[in-house]
Amino acid sequence: MKAIAVRPKKANSVSLIEIEKPRINDGEILIKTISVGIDGTDIEINQGLYGEAPTEEELLVIGHEAVGKVVAVGKGVGNIQVDDFVVPTVRRECGVCINCKNAEPDMCESDDYKERGIVGAHGYLSQYFKENVDNLVKISPDLVPYGSLIEPLSIAQKAVEHIFKIQERFRWRPKTAFVMGAGPLGLLAALILKKKGLDTFSYDIVAEDSPKAKVAKNIGATYINGNKVSLGDLPHVHKERPDLIIEATGNSYVA
Repeated sequence: MKAIAVRPKKANSVSLIEIEKPRINDGEILIKTISVGIDGTDIEINQGLYGEAPTEEELLVIGHEAVGKVVAVGKGVGNIQVDDFVVPTVRRECGVCINCKNAEPDMCESDDYKERGIVGAHGYLSQYFKENVDNLVKISPDLVPYGSLIEPLSIAQKAVEHIFKIQERFRWRPKTAFVMGAGPLGLLAALILKKKGLDTFSYDIVAEDSPKAKVAKNIGATYINGNKVSLGDLPHVHKERPDLIIEATGNSYVA
């Protein structure tokens, strides 16, 4: 079958390759890939900035934002059946630290985890992939066109959940939120905050008629053009006091 892979740490090495179609064992599921999102992580891996192939292999199949359709199931896979649609998770437990042992691999303390398509395990940018049932989330057919956004959405959702969890220390009734950056994660965070009823502002350095700004406005957020309102002027131009700020630019100056 066909797959897209890189030679980790080598810039611009991405290529279309042929690999063996996976065979499933008990507890495993064979999935036909429907779509895979390409994000900044994939771009940086192809730039040679990081990435790690599976043990004793030279190439890494990339892609970690996937949605697929189940085509075969092994014994003991629970409620997932052929023709179901699924989204795979990305990180795999180290099996040692307390967080991984409690099904929270995103909080791994040992840094000995694997991430499909990123660190030590092949990703999903192939015609088929197999996965353990515990690492799959079943979705309804109407979510399939947006399935590759579910993984990045989970990142924004986790950030918002942790903010609200921390603020349970006292009575907190947030009304206004600022999201710095209108990339995919920033827009998904703005969407979550609007759904929670907050007056949400989206800040970026693209024009008001750009695709990013249009999506922000369609979400119901107020878009602020950073080319017209600098960070230093932002508190003076917009008097609304933000009850929470999400930094989604990855730019240390903005943070």
